Amino acid sequence: MFGRIFSTIAKRVTSSRLLLVLIIVLQVLYLLPALKQTTMGGWQDSIASTEVESIRMYRSSQSLDLNGYPEDDAVGSWHRANDIKMAQAADKLLDRWDAGDANGYFAAAAEYYLMSAKVQGYAGSVYNLDRAAFYQALADSGATQTYAVSSDAPALLYAAMGGKGLFMFPSGAIPIVYSSQGDGIYRYNSQVELLFWTVPLLAVCALGASTQTKQRLMTQAPLGARRRMLYGAASSALLGLAVLALICAPTLILQAVRAGVDDASYPVVVGSGASLVVSTVGEALLKSAVLYMLIAFTFSLLAHLSASVFDSVAPAVVASLCMMALPLAPGYYGEFSSYREVAPWLPSTYLWVEYAAGSIDSAMMPGARPLLGVSFVRGCVSLGAATFALSALLALLAPAGALVSWSSRLRRAASHRTGLRDAAMDKGAASPGMAAGSSHSPSSSFRPVLPTSSSLSVFASYTAALARMLLGGPALYALALIMAAALVVPAVFSVDTNVRDFSVESYKNMQLRQLYAQLESGAYAHDSDEYHMLQRQADALSGYVYSETSAKGYASLAEYERLRLEAAELPALAQNDPVGDPLRVEAKIALLEGLAASDQLELYNMSTRMPGSFYLSFVFGAAPFAFWLAPACVTALLIARHRCRGSLIQQAPVSFTVELGAGCVVASAIALAVLALVVIPGTAYATMRNGVGEMGYPVVFIQSGGVVATTVASALMSGAGVQALASAFVVVFLACIERATKSFRSVCVAAAVTLALAALAVNASALAPADSIVSVVLGWLPLTYLDVARVVGTAGYGLISGCGVSAFAACIVLAASLPVMVAAVYMVVRAQRARSLRVRDSSCVIRI
Repeated sequence: MFGRIFSTIAKRVTSSRLLLVLIIVLQVLYLLPALKQTTMGGWQDSIASTEVESIRMYRSSQSLDLNGYPEDDAVGSWHRANDIKMAQAADKLLDRWDAGDANGYFAAAAEYYLMSAKVQGYAGSVYNLDRAAFYQALADSGATQTYAVSSDAPALLYAAMGGKGLFMFPSGAIPIVYSSQGDGIYRYNSQVELLFWTVPLLAVCALGASTQTKQRLMTQAPLGARRRMLYGAASSALLGLAVLALICAPTLILQAVRAGVDDASYPVVVGSGASLVVSTVGEALLKSAVLYMLIAFTFSLLAHLSASVFDSVAPAVVASLCMMALPLAPGYYGEFSSYREVAPWLPSTYLWVEYAAGSIDSAMMPGARPLLGVSFVRGCVSLGAATFALSALLALLAPAGALVSWSSRLRRAASHRTGLRDAAMDKGAASPGMAAGSSHSPSSSFRPVLPTSSSLSVFASYTAALARMLLGGPALYALALIMAAALVVPAVFSVDTNVRDFSVESYKNMQLRQLYAQLESGAYAHDSDEYHMLQRQADALSGYVYSETSAKGYASLAEYERLRLEAAELPALAQNDPVGDPLRVEAKIALLEGLAASDQLELYNMSTRMPGSFYLSFVFGAAPFAFWLAPACVTALLIARHRCRGSLIQQAPVSFTVELGAGCVVASAIALAVLALVVIPGTAYATMRNGVGEMGYPVVFIQSGGVVATTVASALMSGAGVQALASAFVVVFLACIERATKSFRSVCVAAAVTLALAALAVNASALAPADSIVSVVLGWLPLTYLDVARVVGTAGYGLISGCGVSAFAACIVLAASLPVMVAAVYMVVRAQRARSLRVRDSSCVIRI
């Protein structure tokens, strides 16, 4: 039976033309690095000549003065002995280079760089120790060749070589491919290559799981639901791995013919936290295969679970894409990553397999030291746990057929409505409602005889039918699950809240020490204004560093920041401690004064320490505004899709006003209900863990050229109201677009353009001067207020720049825009109807 399921899924996968095109494109991308022309002729060509030349210059220069160290000094003797050893290692390295002895050169280079690390100390130890470990691994393996470019590598080494530049395009305009390090220079981001492997895996698993929807596979393999789902998941995973092998096969065969297969014992040196791990190419490839197998089973089980629960693979595809997007975040694998505590345990981290399995670096250096804790064993544990959990859920939920009945319920409901409509038509044809002497056929002049009812009852019945249709599909449930899961992550795993600007150690070791140094330098007379200002700043900052209570400390730090503003008027001090933006300093003072109001308030440096109220306000600002508008966009798009596809024609005929009003009410109500539900799990967990929290906790941000100070309670209440209006605005706008264009594609484009323009308006409003004409114009645009978090403020310590004028202005602008849009679309629809009537009348005249 497994063979029958496997063959059925294989036919579905191989019949997909899009997958075939994807495979061909990926094969070409994988082949391109092997086709690059190279002038490398041997191991001496692959090693940078600057390395050997710099060592020659070191030996020929006068920098090594052995007579410069006193013989009776222990420290000098130590330096003299180590310099002699380093010089001897350099001589040995150059001799082996000139003799063309590759293995001897590797051993001498390891000794040289080890001595360099010992002599230079901490400043050069990391670089030198890494190179020493790399060369020592080459020497121990007996290797006689190195490869600096992919096209020279044999087949096994080509497969294990990471960072091939598979997505290296001529331009640096794609953010996920070319990431800036803060210096304005765009560099190739090799971690984007995880998409090269995960996208085809996901495509195959989704195609395989699609055979489980709508009872397709049940007719091919009549067996229990649990076995059918598990067999299907295993088949899809195996086919996904086969597709990966198919992508690599042409290039690896070419490299095997051109450069050989080579030895699987070639060394691989990879970073693992603070240390280096030495393995082999064979071991790295085996680890990669194991991790890819676990990833394939994770994707496949997730897709089959989605097919079992939702009768659709779309939720699984969305969830998998979110998994892929997380490791692409800037600095995700960095030493100071905001995810450093949780990333080693997340399955998403190991989608970039070479971080855990190891790879050969094309620059002939050990791979970058990854996030601390990321390892092959932990990757197997993380992905294995995800696989086991998904298998258990699939085995538990697969037999429950009622959970997969959304599409079948919709089909049964549609069939039922069609039957009622046909019965009504048959009854109407024989009723006296048809004129006896009519010259038209009954079918052409039929109008269903509907019971008279009030407008309110028609509106209520149409609204209920529309709500049932929306809630009958899986899209809203999948969206709610994904949003709730995303909002739970910061409550369960630690996320840095950026409290470095309030670090006691930083103030003690930097600012306070600098103040005392300036006072003791004698640069300022004791009776000068500068000297008195420095004394006052030092006293205030000492009060924060050595305060007995947090309230006194915050008050002292607020006084210090206030003195910094005063010191900015003294040119001599302003150069040493530039204030920058005075508004940000004033905002920091307002926040500190709010914290000093009570001894019960504290700084939350990790999201896991936040109480419920603070956590809710924090995640409201941490998530992008499109995240909070997603329910409104999805519900509006679903209604537009049903209308454009004719799914609502079978309902009772209603007027334009009822149709538009019911759609807006249903979409807005469902969107707000989804928002209310998705914040409950994370907030409840934070509340159970740390309590509700102080509702008077200060919230400070910059808006309209001034500092706004409020509280968590006020920010949450204002945010709820403005978010409701923002969601209603999006729903009404998209509904009006659908009514005016009758095109679902136009509604999708309008949704994307609206979010993009809103992002531009928000950033322009935050950056524009408060008294400029641009700021005034943007203050009256509804798009400016769609980023609600930057309108009402949120809990945190980033002191964000808000947008718009105020929360009250946001309510007025958004509320006023709703009737304006409705009136505009009403006039557009009336004009369209009038035009169609004129066209029809003119056509009738032509016929006559």
